[in-house]
Amino acid sequence: MIGGNRSSRAFFLDCRFHTWSNLPCMGVPRAYAAAGVVDGKMYVFGGCEDPNSDKWGEVFDPNTQTWDVLPKRPKEPYSSVIHESVVREEKKVFSLNEKGNGLLYIPREGIWKKGKSDAYRPRRGWHVIENVMYCCVTGGRILWCQASELEWHEPNVIKWREVMGLKDLKDTLCASKLVNYGWGLLEEQLDDLLPGHKLSNSGPNMLLFWDVHAPGKLEIFCAEISLQRRKEKGEIWGNLEWSEVVTTLVPPHPLPEHQHHCKILHSLTLNL
Repeated sequence: MIGGNRSSRAFFLDCRFHTWSNLPCMGVPRAYAAAGVVDGKMYVFGGCEDPNSDKWGEVFDPNTQTWDVLPKRPKEPYSSVIHESVVREEKKVFSLNEKGNGLLYIPREGIWKKGKSDAYRPRRGWHVIENVMYCCVTGGRILWCQASELEWHEPNVIKWREVMGLKDLKDTLCASKLVNYGWGLLEEQLDDLLPGHKLSNSGPNMLLFWDVHAPGKLEIFCAEISLQRRKEKGEIWGNLEWSEVVTTLVPPHPLPEHQHHCKILHSLTLNL
């Protein structure tokens, strides 16, 4: 929301040159939408004032610099407030609204499919590594499920399991404001206000970013975790390869400590 209103404006950041430029406006103003990229095109879901809008989903083609409306989604009740979206198998976009209802869009077929539900809303930072979905939740726990389980079938609830072997990291994450939720607001409020940590990957290894308060500054940590499947027990074990501060932010103006926060939007691994 900008000044209390939804916006249809879109911007492009060229990380090579650190420059911003305007994109054509979307067909409908949005807030609390989500996006995913498939075959170089950006798919945007939800965020519109009317949850039954004909333009509930749109796709942007950077080659033609145009927005196109997606086919109408199923008529089942589905909110416009999207909490998470993720691309699985590089060809399907899965989104989850604030009520925990899942929805899949398959661009190559131009069809929508019902997805599984996840009633526990504070799961954030969803990320797929080798067809396994991961997320981080309160208490410093990292959870996983098979990405193939996001499509609807009985039982209709995503089965999450904890990544084992990360107790030391869990204790560290509990010192983080964004993971611990330790200062009085409801978890749901904080999840909306402070979207929090970021999961990414470097090859088959997981990367996890989070923030920690230090006197007069905010430290951004990163940890690299190698992952091992133990199929005989149906478990995934993690091993902490390294963990350290990767950057420090000093607020330009003095603020109460609990108001210092950041949102990591994206991370990209480069070979140097």
